[in-house]
Amino acid sequence: MSDLTSLKIGTVTGYANPKVFTDAKLKTVEVTKDLQNFQMLLNKRVDLVLSDKILGLHLLATEKKLAGGNLKVNWLNPSIEVKPEHVVFPRKNPRSAEFQAAFNKGYKVILDKGEVQRILKKHKLAR
Repeated sequence: MSDLTSLKIGTVTGYANPKVFTDAKLKTVEVTKDLQNFQMLLNKRVDLVLSDKILGLHLLATEKKLAGGNLKVNWLNPSIEVKPEHVVFPRKNPRSAEFQAAFNKGYKVILDKGEVQRILKKHKLAR
């Protein structure tokens, strides 16, 4: 983290950033949306952004404002922090248990067939 003290880092207001990052008290520029961070990176208003890799890859692939600006990024490896992802279903929805069971069944099928790993590799999220 000490190598980052001279840099301006884009963050998103209200996000729970990694403790090691917060404790380092680095120079940050807060915005309200992840897309704004990548636009600021494209326009050289920040030196780097703190972002979820999967979301960042999605924005880079789908947002014309970024693709048209030819923004190329390098991802920090290893990541500052790795957090598990969760799929949630509202308790108040009477069909939530049904949806959860269907999701779990379908996920197991694509996991067992190696599709999950193939997708992660395709998008450079796994080796």
